[in-house]
Amino acid sequence: MKRIASSHRRVRAFFQYMPPYPGAVSLRGASILTSLAHALAGNNVAVEAFTTTTAPQLLPDVCVRQISGQEMESGKGLFVRIISEFWTGFCGAREMFQNRGGCDLAIISSPSYLAALIMASSARRRGIPYVIDVRDIYPEVYVDAGLLRRNSILHRFFASHSRKFYNNARLVIAATDGLARTVIEQAPNANVTTIFNGFPAAFLGRGAEKHENFTVCFHGIMGFFQDIETLIEVARRLTHHGVDMVVIGYGRKEILMVNCELPNLRFLGRKSFEETINEIEKCHLGLCLRTDDSVSRDAFPVKIWEYLGLGIPSLVTPICEAGDFVEAHACGKQFSTGNVDALVREILTLKMDQARLRAMELNCKKIAEKHTREKMGLAAADAITKIF
Repeated sequence: MKRIASSHRRVRAFFQYMPPYPGAVSLRGASILTSLAHALAGNNVAVEAFTTTTAPQLLPDVCVRQISGQEMESGKGLFVRIISEFWTGFCGAREMFQNRGGCDLAIISSPSYLAALIMASSARRRGIPYVIDVRDIYPEVYVDAGLLRRNSILHRFFASHSRKFYNNARLVIAATDGLARTVIEQAPNANVTTIFNGFPAAFLGRGAEKHENFTVCFHGIMGFFQDIETLIEVARRLTHHGVDMVVIGYGRKEILMVNCELPNLRFLGRKSFEETINEIEKCHLGLCLRTDDSVSRDAFPVKIWEYLGLGIPSLVTPICEAGDFVEAHACGKQFSTGNVDALVREILTLKMDQARLRAMELNCKKIAEKHTREKMGLAAADAITKIF
């Protein structure tokens, strides 16, 4: 790796969430920053993280600070999100670039999108190089969520600033190949690399006893792009076939689960990361059901990585990057969005064909070691140090 000059320098990063928050951005941020701090050890470089998470956990060799911005829930309207993200961006830029001394490199995670735009703009004005970690493409997410009309004045405004956002970054790290392609389409001069999310290496040593009854599961934020309606219909069809479903999560669509009274569906609401994994690993099959839109087609949801690490085959909708991956490695199948008949048929087939299910589980384990979050963090740290 490139050696850093011996004079004292600072790398400052913004991730909307950090541990103990249980989401994917939190775990991704922690992995990248701890790996980066380790890579820069001995080079007299301080690594600092800024987050909206209340009482953030300490990380090895990383100073983690809470900023006074607001946490943005996905169910909020566009106007409320704009105000919330603007305030977070203002607070983050002030803390990272105006207070507490200088900054030699900024790492900015998006979403939150508007907050990231503000921080990047502030960094450019001060001549501070920055790296972007992209986990969703905006303003496309606003359009697919129905919050913004394509080709509206506001859409054109955001699209123009997104191009500047990417083109002026020293490095853009994308969480999927589809995101990387879209960044290049919007900003052909951008320096882009793909680094997946992965799963904690500790998963490789786990092996909980499965539920006695065949059980499928779903977990995560129930936002705009989660097909909770199909999930409930699948559970309804499985009632007559002795198959249980465990659902863990929260968000704007959780009310559908709260109001669901199916006898074979157990909705556990919001759980910590460890509580979630303790429940998921007891299940036989994982579900990742999303709506059919450009955001979902380019997605590789973190739940797929977690199923993979736990040796659990997965069923995915729509036809997408994640679905292509699980089918290529024979550890899952993908279907068109809303195809309840095909989903139910595949679940019942795997329930009856234990040999095929075991083969898929083994395929998960065969490729799992290549995709741990720790290896992802090391890859991100290596990419960042090369441009620092």
